[in-house]
Amino acid sequence: MKISRITAHASAISLATALTIAWTATADATARPADTDTAPRTGFDYVALGDSYSAGLGSGGAPYSDGEDSCRRPGSMNAYPALWHAAHPDASLDFEACSGAKTDDVVNEEPRAGQHWQLGNLSEATRLVSLTIGGNDIGFKRIGELCGTTVDALCSRGLANAQSIAKYDLPDKLDTVYDAIRAKAPNARVVVLGYPTFYKDDGTGCHYPSLKKKTHDAIDATIKTLNTTIENRVKGHSRFTFASVDPYFAGHQVCSGAPWLNTPPKTSLKESYHPSAEGQRYGYLRAFTKVVGRVG
Repeated sequence: MKISRITAHASAISLATALTIAWTATADATARPADTDTAPRTGFDYVALGDSYSAGLGSGGAPYSDGEDSCRRPGSMNAYPALWHAAHPDASLDFEACSGAKTDDVVNEEPRAGQHWQLGNLSEATRLVSLTIGGNDIGFKRIGELCGTTVDALCSRGLANAQSIAKYDLPDKLDTVYDAIRAKAPNARVVVLGYPTFYKDDGTGCHYPSLKKKTHDAIDATIKTLNTTIENRVKGHSRFTFASVDPYFAGHQVCSGAPWLNTPPKTSLKESYHPSAEGQRYGYLRAFTKVVGRVG
């Protein structure tokens, strides 16, 4: 894994917010001031892990260059880890979240193509970790394809399979991730955030995109099952906290008057149902800071 990309990402955030960041750690001499080239690395204060909901996919903003990987973080500057870091510049940030990540990708030192090992910069110095993971394990992308572009019957089968994975396969995988984080960062507080339900369907005919209300309900029920599984696994791990984002997205789902989720077909399929810049700032950031402290 090439760490220079990560350090460059954090630097780009600080430049964009016009803040001076006191880096406590760096990983590549090309990203450090010349007079600190020989300084020992002490680790990052805050490490942001997870999938596209943490990486900022769909939230706009100036793109980062992802080099040889395909983490797709075009909205990283608008993602809640970057926003929290901008308000707390003295805490050094290692932004590892990657679109498409599954639980195995987070912990494996040799992950799938297009992914990278996310735990490499965790250490005893790490004080805070954030994480969204599990959506891709149950097939969020496949659900979006089936339920956004095809008939209800195929969507229903896909949702049934996703619920089964969330209930029976995902718990052990989550435990593996949480245990690995704790082993690498024994002193860190870990905040695991959930996923927002997608629809606000008040019965007035917003069956979008071309789905029946019962399908909307089934999609949201699947997300609730996923969140319940995540919350239940978090409870078994010391200094881990589950942060629900649903209360903050209430009234701002797809079909609402002011959605904070990208709506197909207005956005690309890969960005659909992902938080917009507003969803990151007023949804995810609020849920995160309620656990770790106020911003500003």
